[in-house]
Amino acid sequence: MKRKAFTLIELLVVIAIIAILAAILFPVFAQAKKAAKQSSSASNNRQVALAAIMYGADYDDAFPIMANGPWRSLKNTRDGVLTAYGEERTDCWPLLLLNYTKSREIYIDPNRGDIPGIWQGPALASQDAGYNALANAYRGQNRFPHYGVNYLFLSPLRIPAAKMTETTPTNFMVGESRTQTQTNEPASTIFYTESDLFNFDTTRGYFGVNAPAMWENIANDDVDYVIFWGGGTCSGDWCGDIDLTTTGRQKSHSSAHEEFNDGSNYSFVDGHVKYMKDAKAASGTSFLLSTPSDGSAPGTLGGSTIQITDENKYLWDLNDYYYEGLF
Repeated sequence: MKRKAFTLIELLVVIAIIAILAAILFPVFAQAKKAAKQSSSASNNRQVALAAIMYGADYDDAFPIMANGPWRSLKNTRDGVLTAYGEERTDCWPLLLLNYTKSREIYIDPNRGDIPGIWQGPALASQDAGYNALANAYRGQNRFPHYGVNYLFLSPLRIPAAKMTETTPTNFMVGESRTQTQTNEPASTIFYTESDLFNFDTTRGYFGVNAPAMWENIANDDVDYVIFWGGGTCSGDWCGDIDLTTTGRQKSHSSAHEEFNDGSNYSFVDGHVKYMKDAKAASGTSFLLSTPSDGSAPGTLGGSTIQITDENKYLWDLNDYYYEGLF
């Protein structure tokens, strides 16, 4: 018997079914791919945290120092070559941890990739062939991993008192190390999280992430601790949404990078990693009620109105008395 061919109606029905299945399955596949990248980024975050813990085992439980010399000597200078100031080159925690990570690739968030080429091989000095100041330089590898540390509590940058009157005092800031044994609750103290360069360059990360609600305490002329500010609204702090009917996504929060459904992966001082929405990461603060400061008061430019409201829920402090009485 001769087989009957498909009618036009039957073909259209089949095409419609395929289109419906594709509409259902493609978002599922996309979500699965994003979840895989989130998991991969969490793995990198965990490896960085574990490397920092191993570093501490060799250095009296100290957290990796943010910068091991004055900021002015953070130059593209070869090992063993003194800078123009007659000082050894300053290195920051990403390069100090290389003996423990054994790989530069773990500093790359797989969801973004190494677009500028910062981590493509060993860092180069300005005299080296193939040197690129915006990519594979010592200065770049010291500052631009995709994972930033909770530096304000674990290894703050501080300006020596004698240098506070200099024209550019931050040139002299150095890392001040703290130890794991000073941590009251290692499982509740944030270590590293995904970062970007102050919310305007997602291709590069930044080696430090500002803890929420610290801007008003540190950003003034009387305190010798340093807090990073990128020049934009709220780039020195976290700012909540004015519209409280939203999911709580902030306008800006320092250099922490939200890329996974309004949240990020966070490693903790005990080595575990957890995904958290922004509001959860800012627990114990008025994050959802905070708005950008207008800059009318000293030290508020680029900050916000966010305050710590419950120290017992705050996830960034090394212990309950770290900055008590300092300000």
